[in-house]
Amino acid sequence: MARDKRARLTGRRGTPDPGHERFAKLPEQVCESEAYAWNTDWSRCVLIALLVGATESNNGLLSLTASEARTRGVKDQWKLYAGLRILCITGLIACTRHGRLERGGKLCSLYGVTWRAILPNEKFDTDFDGCGAVPSNAYLKWRPPSRKEWRSIVQRIANTSRGRKKSCPNHDGAH
Repeated sequence: MARDKRARLTGRRGTPDPGHERFAKLPEQVCESEAYAWNTDWSRCVLIALLVGATESNNGLLSLTASEARTRGVKDQWKLYAGLRILCITGLIACTRHGRLERGGKLCSLYGVTWRAILPNEKFDTDFDGCGAVPSNAYLKWRPPSRKEWRSIVQRIANTSRGRKKSCPNHDGAH
C-alpha cells in the first residue's frame, strides 16, 4: 500500500522531514553574471519561482503554472510569460518542451537551468538538443545588446505578453 505525499514528507511525529525541504538555490556565479544583471526585476522573480521546484534530479523537467507562480510571488500572468521568454533569451534557462494540447489534454512547458546538467528525458521535445552531462552555461555566453535595443526587446516582450501589439516588428526575440 502506497503512502500518501504527506506521510512521505513528514516524520513519525508528523513534523516535516528536513531532507524534503524545497528552496531556490541560485549560485553566486549566476547572480554576478551579465545575463542575470540585465534581467528585469520581475523576470528574476520568475527565475526564483521556477527554482523552488528544482531538485538534484529534475533539471529540465521544471514547470511553473500560473497558479503556482501566483503563490510564489509572480502576481501577473503576463510577467510570468514575459519573464520566461527573457530568461530563455539571456540563456539562464532552456525550454526543453513547449506547452501544447496533445491527445485531448494539456502539456505544460518544461524548463531547465543552464548552470546545471540537463539529462535526456522522453518528455523533452524531439528538437531539444541541450542535453548532456556537462552544463551548457549558456548564460555565460550571452552578450547584451545596446541598452536602447535591450529596452526595446523587453518592452516588446512585455507588450505581447499583455496582449498588446508588437512595438518592434523587426525583432522577433524568440528563443
